Amino acid sequence: MKGLAWNIRGLNCHAKQQADKHLIHKHRVDFCVLLEIKVSISNDNMTSNHIVPNWNHIHNGDDENPNRIWIGWNQMKVSLEVISVSKYLIHSKITIKIAKKPFLWTAVYGANSREMKMDLWREIDDIQNPTQLPWVKEFNNYLDRNYLTDLSWKDQLLTWSSGRKEN
Repeated sequence: MKGLAWNIRGLNCHAKQQADKHLIHKHRVDFCVLLEIKVSISNDNMTSNHIVPNWNHIHNGDDENPNRIWIGWNQMKVSLEVISVSKYLIHSKITIKIAKKPFLWTAVYGANSREMKMDLWREIDDIQNPTQLPWVKEFNNYLDRNYLTDLSWKDQLLTWSSGRKEN
């Protein structure tokens, strides 16, 4: 299984949708977390279906909070069970179907204000792991033990660089 996590900083632009679609297909990604997608609730399904048709997805947006976290997965290879959703995170149990090995994944939107960060840390502290499944802090070890691949970034050094050249 290959996964992708990307702070895409807006997914309304057709060019970003095409870039994301290309990256997912090129690397045969089965699980994808996009942060700061800024897609309205009314456009969520259309945008998701354009990028990854026939995938399942979930987001943390509602009428009062912007859609900051989007998770998509190829349901033929991965199952995802949502445990909790808030404006700061989506906590879920993911199972790689072929290996039948579940783990816990928490996709986090890192807010900028001190108050919002404190709320986020309280939410993370409140997450319980009664099943003792591998979780984020053990994720790199889980990747190694299960022969999973971390796709390294091979383009811009920093995603926020906007293509500017270094001096």
